Amino acid sequence: REEAVELIELAKEQARILQVGHIERFNPAIQAMRSHIGKPSFMECYRLGPFGPRGTDVDVVRDLMIHDLDMILSFKLGAIEEVQAAGVRVLSSTIDAANARITFENGCMASLTASRVSASPLRELRLYQQDSCITIDYRARRGTIHRRSFKHNSEPVIYNESIQGIDQEPLKLELQSFIHSVATGAEPLVSGHDGLAALDLAHQVLEAIGAFRQRHDFSDSSLTLSA
Repeated sequence: REEAVELIELAKEQARILQVGHIERFNPAIQAMRSHIGKPSFMECYRLGPFGPRGTDVDVVRDLMIHDLDMILSFKLGAIEEVQAAGVRVLSSTIDAANARITFENGCMASLTASRVSASPLRELRLYQQDSCITIDYRARRGTIHRRSFKHNSEPVIYNESIQGIDQEPLKLELQSFIHSVATGAEPLVSGHDGLAALDLAHQVLEAIGAFRQRHDFSDSSLTLSA
């Protein structure tokens, strides 16, 4: 955290643009679907992938889940009321699979699952709000809206609308956005403060995992939180 704060202060002192690489913010699916997202009451985030040696020196919360933490914070749902979490070590010395439940003071709850020991990859966000459910497939860059309507006899009918994002690589869009901010001085889509907020929430999740493991007497319950 100290390093993140230092970067933010340094960028401000030097009048430089600081953008954080939370790449899903630039995913064409999110960009196409964001205007359809109102006030979700429940959210599900899944970020699963097969095991690989890259990044195993860092827990799965800061390696993978942090992108979804940033995403739910970007919906501006207000203050967080409670963070609950559980996690396990499977193939590395750090947490490889984790689930977090984050409750906001407005009543919205988000369930986030991240794993780097899954057989098949999955990167998906589901949002439930009044009269609609939205599914966003990051990998396919596609969103689906499931809406409820009624026939003349009052029987409910579900209408599905699929929206395909533009055919652009999120990394390219991220770099273009950064260049635009540098050229114009515009606030970056993911600011240093956004990155710090996601990092702080990730640490809350890790603290909740540590408490869960201690309560259930895991022999390796200690977690090391670095800056």
